[in-house]
Amino acid sequence: MQHVWAPFLYGALTHFFKYKDVLSYLEEKNDKIPMNRMTDAEGWVFFLLYRCVVPLILSQCSALYVLTTFLACELMVSYIAAFVFESNHVVDDVLYEMPPEDEKYMALDWAEHQIKTTQDYGHGST
Repeated sequence: MQHVWAPFLYGALTHFFKYKDVLSYLEEKNDKIPMNRMTDAEGWVFFLLYRCVVPLILSQCSALYVLTTFLACELMVSYIAAFVFESNHVVDDVLYEMPPEDEKYMALDWAEHQIKTTQDYGHGST
């Protein structure tokens, strides 16, 4: 059944990340890292300029065309992100280490953690 619903869910992946971004913004932290907060007006102005006004001005296309292009781009980015994330998480050669619940830091230092948790895409290449 995955072949039926997976394309729709993978196509909505960027919307999921935007939802998480909004939650982080409202909570004023990303995980446990505090964030500086924009005002609501600054956020709306930035979004409208970046995603709507600039494409309308520079492309001289209709609003419907800009909206359709925006949605098509979001769909493609979602698929690309989903396939990249899947290829990174469905492998056996990497370590998936989480810090213990009662500790604040990982047992490995940063460099060791980076090497042991990274997929080698160029294995055997010169």
